Amino acid sequence: MRFIEDARTMVRLVGDAVGAEAPTIAEAWRASFDERPRFIQSRVAAIPPKKRLSLYYARFYRTRLSDDEAQKLLDGRSPDGSRFNLTRN
Repeated sequence: MRFIEDARTMVRLVGDAVGAEAPTIAEAWRASFDERPRFIQSRVAAIPPKKRLSLYYARFYRTRLSDDEAQKLLDGRSPDGSRFNLTRN
């Protein structure tokens, strides 16, 4: 996944740029970042696929959605209307 690798690279670059203890902290964060998916997968593995809940994680850079954007999300679409979530989960 391109985003994940870019995030890992960014953390390393910022740590190197800041210097002092930052590179050590950055590497600890990267290790933790890599461990999270493995931890979650190990916990979910025991749940039969049909019984697993679906999760949609959205991160918005604005703090307030317009009424139109909020309605699109409630209708299962992305805020800009470009994507549709057929499972409506």
